[in-house]
Amino acid sequence: MKSRIYDTSLIQYITLFESVTKTNLKDCLSEGETLIFIVEPEQMGKAIGKNGKTVQRLQHLTKKRIKIVEFSEDVINFIKNLITPLQIDDVSLKDETAIVTTSNAQIKNALIGRNSSKIKQYEKIVQRFFQVKNIQVKYTHGK
Repeated sequence: MKSRIYDTSLIQYITLFESVTKTNLKDCLSEGETLIFIVEPEQMGKAIGKNGKTVQRLQHLTKKRIKIVEFSEDVINFIKNLITPLQIDDVSLKDETAIVTTSNAQIKNALIGRNSSKIKQYEKIVQRFFQVKNIQVKYTHGK
């Protein structure tokens, strides 16, 4: 696991998140207008709050979009958690490459993003915890 350096604003978001959600945070990233909070296993429901009220409150307080991801010690489960709510067919690991398989063209496009921005973001997050060099999207034309 790489060491992390947080700036003052990110530290403030971390403190706010833990205070509002009463959960233990594993990591936090700021990606443009989105804050990505990675919570410890079994903390997801508490972090989201009943009917998403906690997330709505955080979005109001921070004026940013909020994404909460449940951490897993297993890289495949962590990737599945990270790309939720996108429904994929499979995630596998070959050497230091994670392969996400989908038979849906729209999901493939959503995974990759404009100018590969989304897949690069996923790679960056996964690399904070695991020895994964890259994530590839494998598209299988309909089943």
